Order: sequence, then C-alpha cells, then structure tokens
Amino acid sequence: MEIIHGGDIYRNRIWLDFSVNTNPLGCPDSLRRAVRNAADRVEVYPDPAGMRVRARLAKLYGVKAENVLAGNGASELITAVAHSVRPGRVLLTAPSFYGYERAVRGVSGCEIRWHQLRPEEGFAVTERFLDELTVETDLCYLCNPNNPTGVGLEHKLLRRIMERCEEQEIDLIVDECFTELSEELTTVIPMIRDYRRLHILKAYTKVLAIPGVRFGFLISGEENIERLEKALPEWNLSVFAEAAAIEGSKVLEKGEYITNSLSLIEEERRYLSAELEKLSVHVIPGVADFLFLHSDRDLYRPLLERGILIRDCSNYHGLERGYYRVAVRDHAANETLIRTLREVLH
Repeated sequence: MEIIHGGDIYRNRIWLDFSVNTNPLGCPDSLRRAVRNAADRVEVYPDPAGMRVRARLAKLYGVKAENVLAGNGASELITAVAHSVRPGRVLLTAPSFYGYERAVRGVSGCEIRWHQLRPEEGFAVTERFLDELTVETDLCYLCNPNNPTGVGLEHKLLRRIMERCEEQEIDLIVDECFTELSEELTTVIPMIRDYRRLHILKAYTKVLAIPGVRFGFLISGEENIERLEKALPEWNLSVFAEAAAIEGSKVLEKGEYITNSLSLIEEERRYLSAELEKLSVHVIPGVADFLFLHSDRDLYRPLLERGILIRDCSNYHGLERGYYRVAVRDHAANETLIRTLREVLH
C-alpha cells in the first residue's frame, strides 16, 4: 500500500492545500517572532533535558515537569512508545492515523490486531471496542478526535477503556493532537493520576499551525516518562522547537487565540458541510477542524488538476475508494473549494 500523508505540496503544483488540518487562523505572530529570534542561538546546543520546555508545559497542563516528555513532533513519541513497550500485540482502530502502524511495524515480532470502525455506526468507537482489550494485548493507540474521520470518543466510554486497559495491563496512548480544536472534547490529562498505563499525546503542529517546526509532547506517570526518555535521541529538540514550545504555551494560556480559532472553525464547518451536501457529497458528522467525506465521484484528481489538494483516504487501512478528508480553512479558501467542486461535479 502506498503511504501518502497530507501536505504533499512538493510533488504537486498546488496553490490551495486542504490536505493538512492545521488551525485556519494560522501561526500566531508572537510565535513566528520567537522562532525567528531563536536563530540567534544556533551556535549553542539546546538543553538535552528540555527542562524549560517541560516546566512551562507542566504549568499549563497542571502536572509536574517529571510528567512531561517533549519530542520532535508527535511522530517521534509515537515511535518511542512502541520501542519502549516492545509489544507482542497492538490494537489499532481502522481507519486511523498511519503513524501508529508505522511505529509498531518497527518492533520485531509485533502483531497488529485491527478493530474496524463501521460506517453504519458513524465510524465511532463503540462498546464493541472493549471486547478487544484482552490480556493478550500489550499496547493500544486511540486518536481523539480520530483522524481521518473527525469523530470524537464519548467520554464515559473512554473512561471505561482506560479502566479496562488498567485491568488488563495494556499501555494506552490517547492522541489528543486535535482536541484543542474541538469545542466538544476535553483532555483526559488529569486522569494520569488514576491510570498508571495512560499516556496522553499532544502536539502544537495542528493547534498552532506549525508543522514545519516539529514539536510534540507526551504526558504520563513519572515512571513511564523515565522509561520513554531512554528511547529518544539526545538533543531531539532544536532551539527553534524550544522557542515555539515556550511561546506557544503562553499563547494557549491566554486563551484568546483558541477562542477565536474555535469560533472560526465552527462557522466554516457549517458553511462547508451545507455546501458539500448540496453537491451530493456526504459529510460524515464529526467534531474536528476537518471534514470526512464520501462521494461516488472522484474528487481528488479533478481538484488536483486545478491546483487544489485534498486528502484521498483510500489508502487508509479499512477504507475503500470514495472517502476524502478536507481541512476547514478561512472563508475565502473554502469558497474557492466549493466553487471549484461545482465546476468539477456539474
């Protein structure tokens, strides 16, 4: 299966990219300045322990610095967990983010068990998932909201999943990289005090629109962090990532940026959903800053020929042709997408 990620603007002539689900408000100006100013520190090594970053994140999320581990994007931490736990069997939902599969495929002797999300259930994780959490399973990744479907996990069910993982001694990674961009979801970070096998994965890639910087972090119990730290290379954070992490946490602490982001996302989600349904493109209900679509007609290639890139989801495990993901962008870009789709479909 060919692996394709969003943002492949390097092999395509693109003038509008809807394949990457970053915050439509864009990178905050203060964060841009912080990254530029970090160039003055390129002649010194960054802190190998990342203590300033860890202390700043601990303050923001109400935990101790010893509960935080920073990484070169969420992808590095996804892989670090796999190499640290060294699971014999992993449980993954399908469809979901390919990075989980990629990480565990690098663990010798690891078996993947797939839990298929069903269209008739709105691609939601349901109580069926609990039956898969058996003593034979060592590790489980869950994305909330899920990528590419945008469907959120019901909080009571997530609590039951955490309890089951604790009972069966299964390490559970809850990927919250999109959680801040959804009004309907809240973090489960406070629960690391109750569940010793719970790991919360977050990143500033999407929420602060900085995929080029590469900064992610993981919050878990102190013993887990100590073990995971050994699976990471030294100096895994550049001075640019350090600067982005510290300034980014200040932006999020103030709250105004996220409030404005959520308002824009909600308004533009409604606009895009309504206009797409008028074009007989089915929008699967979700809560993320992107839309999961199904169409009987090819959307990817006609749009690509016109310089607009969307995410063709046919290469996700568990999906067939006809499924697509589009980011929620600013109104002008969203209008252009709808106008172009009218030309393509009519």
